[in-house]
Amino acid sequence: MDWFLLLLTTFCAATLQAATGFGFGLIGVTMFVILLQSTSAVQIVIIVTFAMSVLHWLKIRSQAP
Repeated sequence: MDWFLLLLTTFCAATLQAATGFGFGLIGVTMFVILLQSTSAVQIVIIVTFAMSVLHWLKIRSQAP
């Protein structure tokens, strides 16, 4: 059940980030702290946010001058 809630939280936070440009940390950290220990939650959110940023950079790097 915890994995499902973590995946659902990640999906909702990523959707918010895609729609508004920010918000992954707001939703992600809040829910992850409720579901996990605080140190683990912050580390996981940092890793996921970094991975998303790298994927976005790879996608749009050809468009930059």
